[in-house]
Amino acid sequence: MRNLILSHHFSASCRNFLAQAGIQAYQYGAELLETTSLGMSERGRSLHPHLVNVLYDYNIKSLCDAGEIPFSVEECMNKAKNSYYYLFRGDGIEFTVSKVSKKNSFPRDAIFRKNYAQNNDMISLFPELEMTDIDGIAYAILTHGGNGNKMSFARMGFPRKDTKSWIGNQVYLFDRTQNLVLIPKSESAVIKIARPKLKNIENLLGEKIK
Repeated sequence: MRNLILSHHFSASCRNFLAQAGIQAYQYGAELLETTSLGMSERGRSLHPHLVNVLYDYNIKSLCDAGEIPFSVEECMNKAKNSYYYLFRGDGIEFTVSKVSKKNSFPRDAIFRKNYAQNNDMISLFPELEMTDIDGIAYAILTHGGNGNKMSFARMGFPRKDTKSWIGNQVYLFDRTQNLVLIPKSESAVIKIARPKLKNIENLLGEKIK
């Protein structure tokens, strides 16, 4: 059932775009820390996880805006009103992006993630049903991890309601150790994402940079 939902909403081309968006986010994040005021102190360098999340969000939004992947984008604010994130919505599914420390790790506690996952246990109760037979929107989290300018992995999974656990196994988008990344058939299969200005990135980081 989980693979059915993911394969229905995330084609091979879509998964490729999502993987490439992450790879570019890590590369540009490292470059920003090396060449701008963001990386001039240990405090600045500690922003790396937040910076990569912002860039990954930005890259996916660019793909959505260009019509390369079938999702709309909503910029949202957490309950504490001190952090922003993008919510990506498709037909019957929505997802957010979060950096984690290692494969299979669960993101830190966030009320918005718990709220979005309220319908998710229905996914595992009726594996024989099609997605259209499930009442409600399935919520997934794109988790990713890595160091410096290299993304090590990216996965898509469904969080279980009220727990720090996944419904079944996550689905790989990219894994550097196993070389699991889809190779585009031509240059036209990869969109050139315009890099955001440093000022825009600082605005998206909000209180984290103060």
